[in-house]
Amino acid sequence: MKKILLFLILLFQINIAYNQSVKETYYAPEDYNVTPFIYFVDSNKYVMSVLISFGLDDITSYDISYGIVQLKDNRIILKDRFNDLEIILLQEDNDIMVDKGFVFMYNKNFKYFSETFSSVSETYLLLDSIKNSNNTIKLKHKRSELKYGYYKNKQGFILKIMPDNTYKLEINNITISEGSIEIKDNKIVFYDKYLRHNFIAELEKDTIINANLIGNFNNSRYDFYKKLE
Repeated sequence: MKKILLFLILLFQINIAYNQSVKETYYAPEDYNVTPFIYFVDSNKYVMSVLISFGLDDITSYDISYGIVQLKDNRIILKDRFNDLEIILLQEDNDIMVDKGFVFMYNKNFKYFSETFSSVSETYLLLDSIKNSNNTIKLKHKRSELKYGYYKNKQGFILKIMPDNTYKLEINNITISEGSIEIKDNKIVFYDKYLRHNFIAELEKDTIINANLIGNFNNSRYDFYKKLE
């Protein structure tokens, strides 16, 4: 079992157990230019973002997950509302550990950050409204052949698909998802080996559409733009 020691304040668990309103933040100090943040909103909601920095004047934040917080035995379960993935935190004695999470969460020490952010509640509502909007693209072709290489969406996410049916999803050269793919007619199933979760997309000629991949809350499309070298 992969585990990461997180230095979190146990008050977070106590507050949720008593169903009190909490607004707290946990983050992993910057390592390899990536800083994940977990914002806990109200009594049972969360928003997760990742801060990517390459200098003081080159910092970008991306929302990658949002949803509901549940407690079960010694587990804190973060259930994503967009694609149903689960992030599982474990309590063992006075330690909080990660049993399942995003690839960039591993080898990170999370710490409590006392500052609160009122805008996080607005972010949650915004992501929820995007989820509830219908952005599905209708397929025009019954069969399309997958091209191996690089795909890009408007947000700047790069999807690399290799001939051995593996993939990597990156933003600013930082991997946010990786694993294997399975192709069924016009459907592609992306299996993230860290989250142990399937993401679904469809093929339309040189484009991957209706992708519920990480960070793509509006089912954004990925256009093919470069072959593998």
